[in-house]
Amino acid sequence: MIREAGRDYSYSTDYREFFGLKRFVDDHGITVLLIHHTRKTGDSDVMNTVSGTNGITGVADFTWVFTKPNRNSQEGALSITGRDIEQREINLEFKDHRWCFVSDMGAENLAVASIPACIHETVNFIQLNGSWEGRTRELMREAGIGDVSPAVYGKYLAQHSIAVTAVTFGVARSADSLLLLAQFEPATILGSNRRERV
Repeated sequence: MIREAGRDYSYSTDYREFFGLKRFVDDHGITVLLIHHTRKTGDSDVMNTVSGTNGITGVADFTWVFTKPNRNSQEGALSITGRDIEQREINLEFKDHRWCFVSDMGAENLAVASIPACIHETVNFIQLNGSWEGRTRELMREAGIGDVSPAVYGKYLAQHSIAVTAVTFGVARSADSLLLLAQFEPATILGSNRRERV
């Protein structure tokens, strides 16, 4: 695909240009594999490494991103996401002049693997204490969390509170601030819908 000349690299421009190809594909009931490149800088979300704006991945029905730890590595990962497919990561190894399947991480395993270490440490702290109530900074201090800022830690709690096992997180309002509540519940399981979002 040859892009139009110009200096507008916005989401809407990327989406509009790739949507023409998407419409052609849908109208003719075919599949087109479009090969694109990634940015050199990494990201915690591999889909953000696709060069350009999210308009490119937004118009696609599915996106595959192949990554290697370094150029000479014999190992790589194929991350897959899309509208009608389960997110997954397929680990591959290069041997005998081809990439060979090693393992497949489905959506649930990817969710668990993406939980930051500070959240695992928090869960361990809550499990040892049974319950906890207070401000975010206090929880960080008492649980020994020092590798992230309170703002990032709060974001991680909000993002991953559903996925943690056996601890329910919630919030309550005090006279002058919001309090974080955490309760150890041994009967809960990973991904339970009973959990509250922070």
